[in-house]
Amino acid sequence: MSGPQGARALHRIVLAALFVFGVVGGAGADTLRRFFVLAGIAPLVACSPSTLRRTLGTMVHALGDWGDATGKALGDAVRAGPERLLSLALDETWKRSMILVAMDVASGFILAEAHATARDAATWSATMTKALGALPVKVVQAVADEAKGIAAYVAAQVGVHRGSDLFHGLYELGPVLRALHAKHAEVEAAPSTGSERTNALRRLRHRIEIVREGMGALSDTMHPFNLRTGARVEPTAMRAAMEQWLARIRYAASESGLSASARARIGKVLRLVPTWVESLAWWQRFEATQRAALALPAALDAVVGEVLVPWAYLSRCRERATSAAERAALKVALEALSARLSSSSAWSSVTSTEQHSLREWASWVASHFVRASSCVEGRNGALSLRYHHRRALPPAVLKALTVVHNYGLRRPDGTTAAERLFGLRHADPFEHLVEVITPLPLPRRRAA
Repeated sequence: MSGPQGARALHRIVLAALFVFGVVGGAGADTLRRFFVLAGIAPLVACSPSTLRRTLGTMVHALGDWGDATGKALGDAVRAGPERLLSLALDETWKRSMILVAMDVASGFILAEAHATARDAATWSATMTKALGALPVKVVQAVADEAKGIAAYVAAQVGVHRGSDLFHGLYELGPVLRALHAKHAEVEAAPSTGSERTNALRRLRHRIEIVREGMGALSDTMHPFNLRTGARVEPTAMRAAMEQWLARIRYAASESGLSASARARIGKVLRLVPTWVESLAWWQRFEATQRAALALPAALDAVVGEVLVPWAYLSRCRERATSAAERAALKVALEALSARLSSSSAWSSVTSTEQHSLREWASWVASHFVRASSCVEGRNGALSLRYHHRRALPPAVLKALTVVHNYGLRRPDGTTAAERLFGLRHADPFEHLVEVITPLPLPRRRAA
């Protein structure tokens, strides 16, 4: 790699390795040096462990400073426009010390990811005030588990709807299912082989199926639209369906003689149902208010509310469906909604540009129906992997990882979380590193 062009290419390769393997992947200086040796780069650049550690430190701080400056610039650029409405997912995770995490669900933008010594309402308030203070945003709802500090912060400091995480609720039913399996194994291992044992096993298998099916039904029920037809789900109908399934699960547990602690878990889930129902009612009010602000003609307004928004929501569900059967069923529903949309004279009367804008709006409003805080749970998992590499997540490294998430990772549509939140393009953080970090010198020549 001779000449200026070769030097630039070498510089870029070295920084790419440090960025991807070191900053993002958590590889240490010794591992990185081994890579440079095996790649044949060691004779071309100084890559002793001490040199690589210094360069990694420079890179980490450069990323943090660039993220601060870019976030401020984007916030200033959109300040004159309407406030960005945020649905937050909040959580706490422990990586030797506690980390508070807040993410905008729609864009995936991490607003706060900071070490803390407490998780009470005051600490959450201080963390979020610092994170949101300079941004032209407005929080409209927050979704989390049942942590008391988060609940108190949302109620007292933010004053918006707080949704309860569906996953944590369903997680409470896991021990009930495991207890039934244990009962089944116990009866199956008993020496008796008579009809009484056979009947007991049959009853237990039936009750296991009730709990398993009920857990799936609770998840399927918590949607604003029927996943098979696209019809709107009424809060009262959702509550009745959830309570009916939980009553069946409670009966299965009681008839099987499960422990009081197992039955108490079912009661805990029952207490979450009103909050889940309120999440649906809140979203319906939110969607109606946002749609009214569009001031559409009555006929087009009806099509958008009854067809386009359900289509947008079911499209999001199909993207996330994990089984072929789910995707196939959602495809049928989406095709029916698409046919209704195509046959609508009100829809056909608007231009393709207006149709595109309405589809974008429908996708945005659908993204504010939040069933779970799974996005921050996934982020916590990513931090866990990063932490286990080095058994540490210093504040500067955590900040750099946040910058990479917000400005460096791109979805299949090519957008970063920052671009989705602010609606503006921004520079690439890695290109910034290429510009500001001095190329590594030549290796020291040792005397023969």
